[in-house]
Amino acid sequence: MKEGDRLMWIAALVVLILIAAWVMISYNRLVSLRDKNEKAFLLMDTNLKRMHDIVPELVETVKSHAVNEREALEKVVQARSMAMSSENIKEMQFNEHMLSSAINSLLAAVEGYPEMKTDDAFVQLKMQLHNVENDISNSKRDYNELVKAFNIKIENPPFSMIAGIFGLSRYPYFMVD
Repeated sequence: MKEGDRLMWIAALVVLILIAAWVMISYNRLVSLRDKNEKAFLLMDTNLKRMHDIVPELVETVKSHAVNEREALEKVVQARSMAMSSENIKEMQFNEHMLSSAINSLLAAVEGYPEMKTDDAFVQLKMQLHNVENDISNSKRDYNELVKAFNIKIENPPFSMIAGIFGLSRYPYFMVD
């Protein structure tokens, strides 16, 4: 083998190694972002489940004072059930919105019951609910920021090629008020 042919093979091998290293590094960056998205989603989901856990106590506390709010209580119970049985992110967004609306309607309805404002259990539940809502809002914001970063990354070259090769696709945003 001639010296020139040997150098050409070495150069080609070095180029292939560099390309393979670039692909691996790029893929690892995308996987890292994907994992951060999944972790942020799990945190948001955990916070939503904390909200679900507060609802039965809230319903029982309100039921003991506000017997005329049966319809509002039923809507909250039904919305919670639907939220807990969501099977995909689109259903989850809709059902969580319905639960939040039902809870807000119930809280507005019980404003007319002065004894509720002095019930320690109710006041504590409202505080817990407020804290969980803040946690949900923060985790939703964090998740959506990571989704944005990931989606931008996989839509722009050269990462779009890597994402296409390895089947990485866009994440959906989570929009719940």
